Amino acid sequence: MISARYPLAAMLIAFLAGLIPGTAAAEHAQHEKCICDAAPSIPPGNGASVPNATACWLVEDQRREWCDVVVESLAGSPPDPTLPAVDDGDGAQTSLATDFFGGHLRWFLQTYRALGGENLMLSDLTQVEESLDRLLGRNAELLGQCLQDFRKGLMGRGFHRESSEGVACQVGEETGWLRLRLAVGGIWLTYILAPPDTL
Repeated sequence: MISARYPLAAMLIAFLAGLIPGTAAAEHAQHEKCICDAAPSIPPGNGASVPNATACWLVEDQRREWCDVVVESLAGSPPDPTLPAVDDGDGAQTSLATDFFGGHLRWFLQTYRALGGENLMLSDLTQVEESLDRLLGRNAELLGQCLQDFRKGLMGRGFHRESSEGVACQVGEETGWLRLRLAVGGIWLTYILAPPDTL
């Protein structure tokens, strides 16, 4: 596990876009991976990225332009054994998706607590866990559709789903990476995951 805490307006990190030459598509693709960017732009100019992360959590406070990054896995790690296979059964996929995202959420909260998260942006992690578990349950259908399209690769790329409760799920148009965003008060929790064929 790796954690990085960055004030977004004051960082100078060598791997930020603008210091690395590339096409517009490559710059756009950076926004789909493990990156915090308080004011998304091309090239990114106010944030940080973890280019060798294949799964991470972002804890973003938009009011303060502050972001914590908790890395779950790095390039070269074995594929996640809990990632469900493609399943045409909607009911089964919905249940699998809730279990999948719920499991990773609990891993993040346990890790963030060990890193001192309760002294940072999420003041009561137990209450956060309870509220997010309920949020995942109420949005189980959206999560199932999201995970199904993510696993199908190209068929799911570029789509965006969002609920009225602040749950948003997107599969990157350029990269196929998954981004699941959950709103907790003024904080955004975002889970970012690389497609299995890139690991």
